[in-house]
Parts: sequence; structure tokens; C-alpha cells
Amino acid sequence: MSAMSSEFSFLHFGDTHLGRNTPSQISEQRAKSSVQAFEYVIERAIERDVDFVVHAGDFFDSPNPWPSIIDSTQEKLDRLEEAGIPIIATRGNHDRSYGRGRTLKGITMDIYESEMFHVVDPSRPEFPEFQEPVDGTKVYAVGYHSDQTPRILDGFQPDTDTFNVLLLHDFVEGLTRSFEGKHTSTDILSSLDLDYVAVGHDHDPQTSYRRQNETLFAATGGTIDYTFNLSDARKGYNIAHVEDGELKELEQNDIPQTLTLEKTQVDAADADPDHIKEEVEDALETGSAAVKVKITGEADPTEIPSQTIEKRLEELEHVEMAEVLASTTADVKAEINRGGFDLLEALDEHLPEEEKEEFRALHQKAAGLLENPANLTSSEKLDKSGRQELRQEAEEVLYED
Repeated sequence: MSAMSSEFSFLHFGDTHLGRNTPSQISEQRAKSSVQAFEYVIERAIERDVDFVVHAGDFFDSPNPWPSIIDSTQEKLDRLEEAGIPIIATRGNHDRSYGRGRTLKGITMDIYESEMFHVVDPSRPEFPEFQEPVDGTKVYAVGYHSDQTPRILDGFQPDTDTFNVLLLHDFVEGLTRSFEGKHTSTDILSSLDLDYVAVGHDHDPQTSYRRQNETLFAATGGTIDYTFNLSDARKGYNIAHVEDGELKELEQNDIPQTLTLEKTQVDAADADPDHIKEEVEDALETGSAAVKVKITGEADPTEIPSQTIEKRLEELEHVEMAEVLASTTADVKAEINRGGFDLLEALDEHLPEEEKEEFRALHQKAAGLLENPANLTSSEKLDKSGRQELRQEAEEVLYED
């Protein structure tokens, strides 16, 4: 590792998903809260006078966010520039770094004309690409390249005379969720001359940091509640302190939320609107919240007073939105056993008009994955990576608008 005599600090965060606007019922509040969380971290960077900031990908939630989000983000980046603090970011999958159907890159990241804002997202021929925010330090980045990441890193030899940081927007076996044979690992990366690996993509990593050999691996999660299913995941940022070429201290800090996603599950036998209202009210903390209630158990879903429950919850002062999902036992097996069951026909018959398109798209996604031999195991079942991709999209449909 490096033998320099310099002393500096840097801030690491990522998965800001600026402009995230789902569920649609609270799109403006959601987008605003993403910028507020971003602003909080930027202000901490300025307050702590760090030497530079690194962002591990998924800067925006889409490559074409609202103009108001672009302008608000520019204001926050201007604050960093005025403080003389450079920020180095890589693209994530939401920034369209790489992947099938993702040829449009996150152009919004490229419109910021500032000597202090650097986007490092090289394709394989250009890798390794890096920035040098302070003397004796190099920040490399890979971005999001899915199962191509191990190939890109193959043969990578960072400078042995500098403090080396790697930004990686991908799963890393040993730190985050991973899928056998698909992603790189802490074992592989710790064999390189890397001092700090800043990992993005997984909003709920298995561990927030770990040391292996002389490499510190860190995952900060996101900065906002990404989905109802990930409302308990860490939302934070790190500040790393380096002295004489060695990482001496790692601070892990949480980000306060101005809008949270709250998910609760209730048995059908307890689906009394006033009872649920009391339960949710007791669980809510200060600040605004969107609430998703899942009703389970033995019951006819048509007998669940979903609309009444939603109205009761929206009477609460801090509840911006309430939604009830009845996931109770339904007698569909008999219909299937009678033969002639058609999934798309059933969707058309039972789903509200505004939800049909999303579920049809999910059905087409599943069919497309199964038609591609590259996504199948030897027994012609969907492999782990394909199942995870489908599960993620299914969660978006089931638990988001």
C-alpha cells in the first residue's frame, strides 16, 4: 500500500436516486425528499471540510429526471464547488451505465459543467480510468456492468504508490447479495492494491463494511427509502480519514428522512379500520410517511374494507398516502383445475384498468427471460440472476404504484 505522508478525508455515499417519483400519488413529495437527503449529505461534506466526495452510482433515478430536479441538484453541486470540494461519481444501472436496452446514458450527469464534478464510467477498452482529487490518491471507477464486471477487472493493477479508491456499482460477494459466478468478490478485490472499495447498487447490503487483507470494503445503502420492502435498509454516508497512506478511521452516519415508506402486515382477522389506524399511528415517527398495509390470512379479499382503512389512515397528520393490498387466500386452484385458465385474461378481468399495463409488462418480462437460453440453468429453469431481475421488477409492481 501507499507510503505517503499526507493526511486527508473523503465522504462516500451513493444510490441517491434523485428525482424518484413513485408511488405516483406522492410523486412530488418523493422527488423533493430525494433532493433533501442529497442536500443533507452535501452540507455535511462542507461542514466537515472533507477533501473530496465519491458517489457510488445511481445518481439519478432515471436518465431523464424532471427539469426541477436537475436545477435543484445543480444548486447543491454549486455549493460543493464554492467550497472547493470535488465530487467523483460513477454511473449506476439507473443512470444507464450498461446493459441490454440501456444504450442511452445518464446524460443529465454530463450537463454539469464544473471542474469539481467528474463522472468516471469507462467501458472495458478505457478501463482503468481515474481521477486524482488530492496528491497521492487515485479514484478509479467501474460503474454498473453486471456480470461483465469480473472481466473488466481481470488484470487490473492499480498504482502501488498511491492511496487507491475504487467505485463499484454492483453486487460484491462477501459484502452484498450476490449470485454465484455472476459478480466479483471481496476475495478477488482484496488481492489488488486497493485501499477503499466504495460499493453501490445494493440498498440493503449484508454488512456495511468489512476489512479483508489491507482493503476496506464499504456499502452505505441508499439515501432514501427506495421501496416499501427496503424501508428498514440503511440510509447513510461514510467519512473516511486517511493518514500516512492508511485508513485510520471510518465514520458511519445516518441520513434523516423527511418522507419515509412504512410497510405493515395485518392478519385478515384483525383488519378493523380503527384498529389498524391505531397500530400505524403508534408505529409512526416524526416526519411524513407513505403507508402500505398488506392484509393476509384466510378471507375473501372482496370482504376486506380496503378503502375504509385507507381513509382512516389518511386522517393521520403525518400520513401522505395510504394503500391497502389484500393478499388473502383466494380459490384460484379450482379455476385452474377446470382447465382453460389464461393469465392475461384473468388480469384483464380482475385488475383495475390503470394496473393492467404494468402487470402485462411484468408477464412479458418473465416470458422474455425464459426465452433466452443465457438466463436458464441446465434444467431449463430461470437462473439466480434472472430470478433476481424478475423479482426486483415484480416488487416494483406489487409494492409501488
